[in-house]
Amino acid sequence: MDAHASDSLPSDDLGERLTRSIARIYRRLRAERSSGELGDAAMSVLGHLHRYGPTTLTALSEHERVTAASMSQTVNRLVGLGYVVRETDPADGRRVLFTPTPDGHRVAGDARARRHAWLDAQLAERTPEERAALAEAARVLWEMAEG
Repeated sequence: MDAHASDSLPSDDLGERLTRSIARIYRRLRAERSSGELGDAAMSVLGHLHRYGPTTLTALSEHERVTAASMSQTVNRLVGLGYVVRETDPADGRRVLFTPTPDGHRVAGDARARRHAWLDAQLAERTPEERAALAEAARVLWEMAEG
């Protein structure tokens, strides 16, 4: 879609414009992946663990809004690849925590750095007013996603 294609949509169809714009940005960020990088689900979980540290399967499932069975498959893949380890929760020996390995931290950090480099370059080309509008939009979109 070219820069003005969204202008052809009815002005009252904000939902459609947002959906198309978010999807396009998402695809563009995905294009920053290196060859052989993990898929969306695994990368999202690894990124969460990289940022927030050891987490239970239940908490990961709730954060990603998937079933425990689906999350179990994702973390098993990450464990198998050596990016995540299972550890006993020191506060409750009955619980298992998933923790990124040094390789897991490296993979997540590298992927994040590539995405941020592209996005930072795009933001640098925007006016201060556009960046302020994007900051407000990011806040609102985050609230919507969490709601």
